[in-house]
Amino acid sequence: MLIQTIQLGDKVEIAEQDYIKSDKADVNIWGSSIQEIIDNVTWIISAPLDNGSIVPLEEQRSYIIYVYTNKGLYQGKIRVNERYKEDRLHLIKVSLIIPMKKIQRRQYYRLECLQNIKFLVDEKQWCEGVVLDISGGGLRFTSKEKLKKGDTITCLLELPLKEDAMLKLNGKVLLSEYNIDENHYEIRIKFFKISNYDRETIIQYIFHEQRKRRQKEKGLI
Repeated sequence: MLIQTIQLGDKVEIAEQDYIKSDKADVNIWGSSIQEIIDNVTWIISAPLDNGSIVPLEEQRSYIIYVYTNKGLYQGKIRVNERYKEDRLHLIKVSLIIPMKKIQRRQYYRLECLQNIKFLVDEKQWCEGVVLDISGGGLRFTSKEKLKKGDTITCLLELPLKEDAMLKLNGKVLLSEYNIDENHYEIRIKFFKISNYDRETIIQYIFHEQRKRRQKEKGLI
């Protein structure tokens, strides 16, 4: 059952449209998390933030929702029923109006990894971060540097293939959230103006790492 797949604390993304099928880099996307599961179609989520400010999702309006579970990524559509505050926590009660379905993204499969990255904002000084996951469409990383949604950055990323590949990639910030416990920002970007060569190099790296990890699990390496 879906209610057994989605758990309290699962990370959520709320979007105004399906950004996975869209080529646009300017789709509004906000991060949240599951706070309470009332039943299969009624949940309580935390109010999403945008650059530290609460996003006032409109009541009775529908949004696309993505839930990151330990069994994969799920997508559905919700309606905002109520916004309220409880013990200083801003919450939103939502109802599922289109059933959740698991998303299979073969080309843009996200590979979890820990990889150093350097990035340049507004052609100023280079900053450092650590990549948490990467796909053919973008990546997620942490950094002490504060970025805002909509910022465009240039990234230098070295991928450990047979011949180490140093890629220079342009990205647009879709999400930037401050993690108070870890004292850093978690940032997700979507690539734009990426060459076919660079995208294929990333996908090749992902497939290479997947094969290597499967072999390791089987004790072959």
